[in-house]
Amino acid sequence: MSLFALIGLTSIHPMHEFLSWRELLRQNLVPVVGADKIRRVQRLIHLELTGVVLILLCAALMARGVGYTG
Repeated sequence: MSLFALIGLTSIHPMHEFLSWRELLRQNLVPVVGADKIRRVQRLIHLELTGVVLILLCAALMARGVGYTG
């Protein structure tokens, strides 16, 4: 569950960045984004995807009974 919450928190910054482009896109303008900001958003999205893979791995392990002591 904490991994799910961490992914949710990690997605806040990219989502905020994408939503800030809405007004420019409505005006048919292309948002200008610096290279450092692109790298930061890419890094966060890669972290999110890694977290999703880890959640799937944990779900498969839980289905097999790994960690169950009862």
